[in-house]
Amino acid sequence: MRFLDLIIKKRDGFELNEDEIKYFVSSILKKEVPDYQVSSFLMAVFFKGMSFKETSILTREMAFSGEVCDLSFLNYPTVDKHSTGGVGDKISIILAPLIASCDVSVPMMSGRGLGHTGGTLDKLESIPGFNVFADKETYYRLLKENLVAMIGQTENIAPADKYLYALRDATATVESIPLITSSIMSKKIAEGTKNLVIDLKVGKGAFMKNKEDAINLGRSLIETGKLNGVNTMCVLTNMDEPLGYAIGNSLEVKECIEVMKGNFEAKDIVDLTITLGSYMLNISKNIDIDEAKNLCIKNLRNGKALDKFKSLISSQNGDIKIIDDYKKFKQPKYSVDLYFEDLIFEEEKNKFEKEESFYIKSIDAYIVGISATILGAGRTKKEDIVDHSAGILFYKKKGDRISRKEIILTLFSDEKEKINIVKNYIKKAFTFSLEKPKDFDLIIDILK
Repeated sequence: MRFLDLIIKKRDGFELNEDEIKYFVSSILKKEVPDYQVSSFLMAVFFKGMSFKETSILTREMAFSGEVCDLSFLNYPTVDKHSTGGVGDKISIILAPLIASCDVSVPMMSGRGLGHTGGTLDKLESIPGFNVFADKETYYRLLKENLVAMIGQTENIAPADKYLYALRDATATVESIPLITSSIMSKKIAEGTKNLVIDLKVGKGAFMKNKEDAINLGRSLIETGKLNGVNTMCVLTNMDEPLGYAIGNSLEVKECIEVMKGNFEAKDIVDLTITLGSYMLNISKNIDIDEAKNLCIKNLRNGKALDKFKSLISSQNGDIKIIDDYKKFKQPKYSVDLYFEDLIFEEEKNKFEKEESFYIKSIDAYIVGISATILGAGRTKKEDIVDHSAGILFYKKKGDRISRKEIILTLFSDEKEKINIVKNYIKKAFTFSLEKPKDFDLIIDILK
């Protein structure tokens, strides 16, 4: 068998058999083929696609390219949640301890931010001392002690995916449904979960820009999961607008802590957490959805989720004093408040010159994500260093009535020049109106 023959076969739109896919993964692991040939194969898949059968086999081979964890020793149902990436998406930080507080084990292997989307690991690392690195034995111990672990992908978990993901990012082949599916599901199979809820983002700030593409990806994820023993469902959620009021690592962790303290001001964060949490309990413990929702709300209000989060921080060497003292987080050197006059272009001002108050019509999640990245909260290359204190704090969101004298948002960064760049750029994210805009649906669809 020659690697070139695989490229030709896929280029011409034919289905690869099991032996050919095994050979593909084996060649990667043994480093028997140059990057340019693997890149050519990925581009062929990007244009010609893969069948469910091909995708399932590729997923399985990538999962078993390294260690596969067996969590049967826990004697608890297991469930994980995965997000396809968004702006202000800090839901995992609340969900993992919340679901663990409901006597379900949550083995969560998360990722880092890249481009305009944030990463759970970067957020957690804004907690002083928090260690996201764990070998298999430590991973097992964390789950046994707390029923929850939030760690990064270990060296021995799906190593084929690590190589392919880096190459996909460099060759513009990220947005391929079979490749996205195999990347996500190989890690979930390897981490040992038996149930999975996927928060599949749709909209301006997501990789899937429209519902049709998101449904196609969702079906691929669900089918591939089931064929590999992982009960999978997808919740399609709106990512036209940023989630919550905080964008940036430590800012988002603070917002999560406030929710776990019972502060439900960030309604979209709370609603999405409860929705995803109820489905996690539903598929892992067969609890009725309404009962599951009530349990999620109860454990957010009574402090059980917060107590579990404290245990999680402590067991992963973080400083639990941050729960009550936000000054323990790294503090930014500079901050700038922005008002209506700072966020509207000159040619638009005449529409509002006779009015003292108006509404925020929309806030573009993608532009907000890019703005946070420029401030230092994210990375454009994997080797970039993240500033955990950088970011954006909103005081007003879509649909809110504002006046000229009210602060709409604050920018945070360690570099004045970055703030000056974002002051001009973030204007593009905002539209204003004299009439209150219609509410948008946070939950777009449920796929099972």
